[in-house]
Amino acid sequence: MRTSLERAAIETALRRSVAPEGRVLLAPAAALEAGAGVTPGIEAEAEAGREPLLALISLPEDDPRAEGSPSRAAPPLAVRLARELDMLVPGPTPDAWRTHLALGAPERRLRQVVASLEQLRAAGRLAASAETGRVTVQQVERQPLAHLIRGLAGLPELQRFADDALGPLVEHDASTGPGHSGDLLRVLDAYLTNPSNRSLAANRARLSRSVFYQRLALIEELLGVDLADGETIATLTVALLARPV
Repeated sequence: MRTSLERAAIETALRRSVAPEGRVLLAPAAALEAGAGVTPGIEAEAEAGREPLLALISLPEDDPRAEGSPSRAAPPLAVRLARELDMLVPGPTPDAWRTHLALGAPERRLRQVVASLEQLRAAGRLAASAETGRVTVQQVERQPLAHLIRGLAGLPELQRFADDALGPLVEHDASTGPGHSGDLLRVLDAYLTNPSNRSLAANRARLSRSVFYQRLALIEELLGVDLADGETIATLTVALLARPV
């Protein structure tokens, strides 16, 4: 589908997802940037050719669609959106055509709603915490650190912190020749996502366990750290999140 048709399908599906009791206001992210400066997360999405839609959704207080999901299961709103998209998207459309839904924390007061919206704009696209049908989901309540760090990513001090923490890996990935696989940052991200299960992390990195362990040993050597150390894990997690997306 062409971009205009994709957007029309998403807007229609989202409106159907909150009907009949709910209401939704939609606007392109760029329309809200005037006078507010550029938000790093939104800017990165636009550069990647994925201009987000910002949605303000109102649902009855006891509506189950307003609830999040404490487990890996997708929240009710995402499930409803996936079902509506299935009814709107033509059958021949490739499975790779997907929608990414970023959900903020439910709020009642206007000031809190605005703050939640700004947090989502700053965070941009994060790794999905759940998936259903054609919809992947990120939830601020399940990814609080990621949303916090992304919101501060424009600070020069945080960028220097990330550069200092990850500089040797960035330099190594950019180099060519024997032993330079160019995937150390990706391997580190897979490990930090599953630090207590290296086999699962290796699967996430799409590497054999032996190769994955070799990459981890190289990361430890380049950074001079122990990846089993809790403070090291915390430091590198923050540094990765602070890098531009």
